[in-house]
Amino acid sequence: MNNNAILLPIVLQIVLAVETYLVLSWTRNKAAKAKAVSLKTAALDDSVWPDRIRAINNNVKNQFEVPVMFYVLAIILWQMGAAGPLAQTFAWIFVASRVAHTLIHTGKNYVPLRFLAFMVGLAMVLALAVLVLLAAFRP
Repeated sequence: MNNNAILLPIVLQIVLAVETYLVLSWTRNKAAKAKAVSLKTAALDDSVWPDRIRAINNNVKNQFEVPVMFYVLAIILWQMGAAGPLAQTFAWIFVASRVAHTLIHTGKNYVPLRFLAFMVGLAMVLALAVLVLLAAFRP
């Protein structure tokens, strides 16, 4: 496998974050036009938005938590020339878990299933960290 192939899951994770931002903007705009919230109040207090919009907003915030560690680790592996098949598999599983997490979080928001998706992604971040350490200290 090509070392550069790890860049594709990185880009797709970025696309997921941007798409989530766009959905948030669209749903907020729709709620504002329907006068469901006072924009003046909402500018200072996210809790005034309807629950669905708050869930999307929380998911947007989640896109800048664990995924940041994924970006760093994947880019380190790429820079080291160590983004082989195992790293790429972990990266794809991570992105799939984030897609699942987003769909659950912004959909029915069934917390046990959302937590499972989160934990799968977290495990992949840990696995990528181990690969970085192994690559850094290989003879």
